[in-house]
Amino acid sequence: MPDEPTHRLAQLSDLHLTAGNAPLAGQIDTEAQLRLALGRLADSGLEFDAVILSGDLADAGSAEAYQRLQHIVAEQSELLGCPVLAGAGNHDERRNFTTTLGPADSVTEIRGLRLIQLDSSVPGAGHGEISRSRLAWLTEQLASPARHGTVLVVHHPPVPSASAVMSQFALRNPGDLAEALTGSDVRIILSGHQHVPGSSTLAGIPVAIAGGVSYAADPMYQKRGYRAMTEGQSFTMVEFYPGQVVTMVASVAANPTLHQIDVN
Repeated sequence: MPDEPTHRLAQLSDLHLTAGNAPLAGQIDTEAQLRLALGRLADSGLEFDAVILSGDLADAGSAEAYQRLQHIVAEQSELLGCPVLAGAGNHDERRNFTTTLGPADSVTEIRGLRLIQLDSSVPGAGHGEISRSRLAWLTEQLASPARHGTVLVVHHPPVPSASAVMSQFALRNPGDLAEALTGSDVRIILSGHQHVPGSSTLAGIPVAIAGGVSYAADPMYQKRGYRAMTEGQSFTMVEFYPGQVVTMVASVAANPTLHQIDVN
């Protein structure tokens, strides 16, 4: 018999929903991309404890985009049988976000696994920075360990970037975050922002960076600039086992089958 995880999460990042569902850059229906990803979760037959939306939910922070997202969240929470938890990114407008979706900093505990969404956005800027007040709030939340540990969700990855463009929009104070997390029960940090799946560590804690649901970025172009692509979109599944965390990158589109093995 295969090992069963204690918890399973799905992380969808960088939705970039637009006002009136206008095509992003004239080409991508971002709501359709989100529904395609959520449909993949529903069709998988897997049970999820939560779906995490890790920032840049609206491309320009329009109230209408958040209202549409709120409708989708309610619909999908019922369909998937689990909560859909929203966090903010640099494209999100805080007032519209919080009015519709609730606070950008939040704590949710599900069967002993604690999920913390921490807002790293700076109003009016593309880079990230975690304020002293937010670091103090995080330290307070982590003062008591959770039974199955903690997942920290922060939109800007707390890792270096060699990208000529994205390095300008990185998290400015990862050292402060590392100090706050040292000795804590945080098992993994989930980030987005880069539209490229990746992994690293911070203070010995795994960092998993999700790709974009709306569009993907080309890491082979990073020396010359930034290249957004209309294909290659993805999301992340996170499975928790005693003493281990496993992440898997799933494509938003269901790609053609080479062969398959079905089990009863």
